[in-house]
Amino acid sequence: MTPNEFKTYWTSLRVVHGGLMMGVLMFGLIVHFVIQPTQGDTELVQLFNYIVPGIFVAVVSVSILFLNGRVRRVRDFEEISDRLDAYRNLSILRWALIEFATLFALVTYLLAGDVNLLILGALGFGYLLLQRPDKNRMVAELDISNQEVREMEVFG
Repeated sequence: MTPNEFKTYWTSLRVVHGGLMMGVLMFGLIVHFVIQPTQGDTELVQLFNYIVPGIFVAVVSVSILFLNGRVRRVRDFEEISDRLDAYRNLSILRWALIEFATLFALVTYLLAGDVNLLILGALGFGYLLLQRPDKNRMVAELDISNQEVREMEVFG
């Protein structure tokens, strides 16, 4: 992989993550400030107060256990381009799961009007922000050698 190919790869990964972040942020702002949900049925609020945190726990668990396990298998790929392609696919899957849980929290806030659900949506947004593409994390997770890093010349 040439440095220009890597720059294109890295830019596309950042654009995808940024697009997911902006979509969640815009939806959250529209729901809270434009639509302004009112307190709904208390039974519905109670139900959502159990379901939404459960979905967040499931998403974070899948993200940590399953996807990190898949990343460990990607390390065994011979070609750096194969490792980077697989890493991109796993990153997008991780972000999509987090986005799902966050949007679900915001939709339930829209339906029930409970501010706790909005807070969970904000926490999901923060977690998605923490998962942004990071070159050092990628090098560590994919076990990229120093020689491969120097070959890409963009880490310098």
